[in-house]
Parts: sequence; C-alpha cells; structure tokens
Amino acid sequence: MNIQINKNINLEFIKKSHAKELYELTDNNRDFLRKWLQWVDYTNSQKDTLKFIESSIGKQKIKNGFDCVIKFNGKIAGVIGIVEISKFENSTEIGYWLGEIYTGKGIMTKSCAAVVNYCFDILKLSKIKIRCDIKNKASRGIPERLNFFKQGVLKHDIISDGKFSDLVQYVIRKNDFKKP
Repeated sequence: MNIQINKNINLEFIKKSHAKELYELTDNNRDFLRKWLQWVDYTNSQKDTLKFIESSIGKQKIKNGFDCVIKFNGKIAGVIGIVEISKFENSTEIGYWLGEIYTGKGIMTKSCAAVVNYCFDILKLSKIKIRCDIKNKASRGIPERLNFFKQGVLKHDIISDGKFSDLVQYVIRKNDFKKP
C-alpha cells in the first residue's frame, strides 16, 4: 500500500529497508516516546526495529493487520497501523506514533483518517477502536477530531512512564464515519 495523502504526507507499508531510518527516529525521540509507549525501552538497536518490521510483515502476509511508515516530505515521521483484525467482530484497533518534531502539524489526523478509510473501504471492516492514555491529550485529540465515540475508560490498563495508567477507548462504526 502506498497512500498519498497530500503533497507532503504519504503512507507506505513498512519494509525492511525502513529499519535504519525508523530506528534512528525512535532513538532520537526516546524521552518523548517513552512517556506513552512501553516498547521504546526494548528497542535498543536497529536489529530490534528489524524484528518489529518482520513481525509486521508477517501479520500483513496472513491478512491480520499491517503497519505503515508515515513519510513527511520524504522522511519517516512515525508509524501507523492496525494491531490485528478480529474476524468475529469484523473490527480492528489503530495504533500510531510520531517523532516529536512532527507533532502539531495535522500529520497524524490525516494519516489516521486515511487508515480509517482503508479499513472501511478496502478491508470492509465495520468498527475501529483507538485506545489512548488518558493523560495523552495530543493522542486523544486524533479520534476526537475524527468523530470517534468515547466508549469509556479502561482503569489501570497500561503501564505508562513506569506506572499503571487509564486508557480512553474510542470507537467508530462505518456508518458514522464522515470522510474528511
């Protein structure tokens, strides 16, 4: 998949050749990302990033999810993907992150809208979830701008910054999504 969102932003299925640049982005944003993402402390080399990429390629091959690099002006700015596909519920969950210098530019909202469109139009899914740390206002703003419904709070559901934290769960159904 390669989705050109606008002249500056495009999404590409993640591939092994992204490992070096993706690891460097992670490494350069460690302090920024660690507050919200547990995996950062377990990504200590380009080899660790390559393992993530190989896992992502594996789930894509069996049609149980995917990850894309988000490119902004030709450089990797972050990652967005669907965690797995529930065949029973015909649904998925979207996860995402950006390097700090790329935040606040609308990149993730546009990228997320493109992935939602893909999930509904191409994959024919009927429901999408996004879960965010309750304290991560920037991340929560994305599903809110895209008119996801705040379904509830999952108490003490994730470890963020070394402590248990609550997650807010957002949901949107195909009939409720209005393409931006």
